[in-house]
Amino acid sequence: MYYYSGPMYMATSEGNRVLLLPKNKQVDKGKQASVFFHNYYGDHARWAEMLRGWRNPFDLYYNIVENSLYNQEISAAGVSRLFREKAGEDLQDFHLRFSPNLGKDIGGKLLLLDSWLKNTGAEGPLLFLHDKRSPQKPDPGTWSRKLLGIGEPEFVLRALAMFRANPGIGIITAAGTVMRNGSSNPLLQQLSERYGLNGRVTEFVAGTMFWCSARPVRDFFTRYSPLEIRATMEQGNVMDEEGETVTHSWERLLSAVVTASGGSITELEL
Repeated sequence: MYYYSGPMYMATSEGNRVLLLPKNKQVDKGKQASVFFHNYYGDHARWAEMLRGWRNPFDLYYNIVENSLYNQEISAAGVSRLFREKAGEDLQDFHLRFSPNLGKDIGGKLLLLDSWLKNTGAEGPLLFLHDKRSPQKPDPGTWSRKLLGIGEPEFVLRALAMFRANPGIGIITAAGTVMRNGSSNPLLQQLSERYGLNGRVTEFVAGTMFWCSARPVRDFFTRYSPLEIRATMEQGNVMDEEGETVTHSWERLLSAVVTASGGSITELEL
């Protein structure tokens, strides 16, 4: 893994690459959000433009799957320039990582959480996103728009206002994306016990895209290394139709990390 600050690269232990650009301006850390975005399908300009116009400062942690066919003709410098030009002045720190496809989007988000934990940055709410494609859904376009709509400026302002007004809110997501059926998945139960979440996986946000309070996430992943959890996940675009997977279990457990501390889940219409 490589970290970048200004013009200098520094090697780290994992063999992936990281780019860090400096802040645009000084802001209130308590109001500054942190966005975790995992990219497999490229189209980086689309996501940079989605983040424009937030009217709230944010740090962006952005992971690119380096062995994806969609990301073969890009460079760290090119992506960083694109986000600086298109994402707008609300973008503060930009942390760019390149990594293999391990654990799909949840693995990428764990990688980004590792960067966030090592950074002394924002203390405001967190937003988990990725470039969703769901061919197994009857209407995949509508499903993707619903999940990704939580990153649109109007939704962002409503969500952040709710976090400020009600500290008891743990998760905010789009209406219709919360699954409330308990699971008898043995692997999920095993993992929930191992990480102190037993009995708490009764509801989760499908698609693993949501806003959440920072504190329970920081507390949990300070105790349990996100990189060590990621290392247990499956390689490639793993599916769960033929059996349980660690990757898909963690897509449910990430919500439980927040709700296990007592935080509620709030669904908002787009």
